[in-house]
Amino acid sequence: MLSLFFCDDWSCIRCRRLSKAVANTSILELVDVEVLKQAIAEAAAELHIEADDEALYWIAREATGSVRDCYTLFDQVAAFFGRAYHL
Repeated sequence: MLSLFFCDDWSCIRCRRLSKAVANTSILELVDVEVLKQAIAEAAAELHIEADDEALYWIAREATGSVRDCYTLFDQVAAFFGRAYHL
């Protein structure tokens, strides 16, 4: 199992979601768009962010299989648009 840590706080939502998303992948595999979309959809729900499926799909697709890039882009979009974003 691959363990990745992006911050010092293990209770961080991003760290918990990341470990779930990559638990069954090897270090060189890209993660499927649907897996990424589901992970950020769950994070959005926990953070009470309203996002439609098309917006989440766009974020996951732009990450091109990278979990780190997906969460970074999700964070950037959430910071820019606030609690609701739609395409």
